[in-house]
Formats: sequence, C-alpha cells, structure tokens
Amino acid sequence: MAAFREYSTKYPFRHRSETPSIAVELSLQCWRKYKMDGVIMFSDILTPLPAIGIEWDIVPGKGPVISTEIASLADVKNLPSGSDFDPASSLPFVGETLRTLRAETEGKTTLIGFVGAPWTLAAYTIEQSSR
Repeated sequence: MAAFREYSTKYPFRHRSETPSIAVELSLQCWRKYKMDGVIMFSDILTPLPAIGIEWDIVPGKGPVISTEIASLADVKNLPSGSDFDPASSLPFVGETLRTLRAETEGKTTLIGFVGAPWTLAAYTIEQSSR
C-alpha cells in the first residue's frame, strides 16, 4: 500500500515499530481499507532484544542486523538475567500499541501480536543477521 510505503521511506523500521502511534496506524491500514479477518500488530520478532542489552536494526536490502556481538559464554553472562527483564519498563511501546489496537478493534476483528521465541532470538543474535 502506498500509505504504508510512505512511512517506510520516512522513518527507520525500529522508529515505526517502537512509536505506538505509528505502529497502530501501520497495523490498522489494511484492515481499514480491506476489512481483513484480523489485525496484525506492526512489530518484529526481535523487538525484545534491546531490553536484554542486544541492539539490532533492519538494514534495507539486507534485513535484520545485530550490532551487539555475543560470541562467547562471557558475553552471555554479561547480559541481564531473566529476573532483570521487565517488559513494562523496557518495552513500554509494546503494551501501549496493543492496548490502543485492542480499543480500536474490540469486537470487530481479531488482534494478533507476535514475538520471537528464545531459540529464534538466540539464533539471530549469534549469527548477527538472518543469513
């Protein structure tokens, strides 16, 4: 959709997915226009990584690239532990986006959110890309 592409050329991926007003708009565009069976939250499977100290971005023409090197057990041990992971404070945009989408779609369609499982997140992190 042209309206979707306008955001893609104006803002980097993470800005789009981590800014609730933009993520909500991008999530709802197809549903508003085509009355799809569901709304998929605009996000990425790698969204949780910065909350545990691993930086990443989507590089146009290349895909996801991890900029934090995790190459040894020492690197892993330097990451925050599971008990330090607080999604409400480290990823507040996720909850805000989901709450807004739910308010917009409640009773009208299905809302779908997604995230990478630990194994997937580890694989991307270790390889530092999707390749």
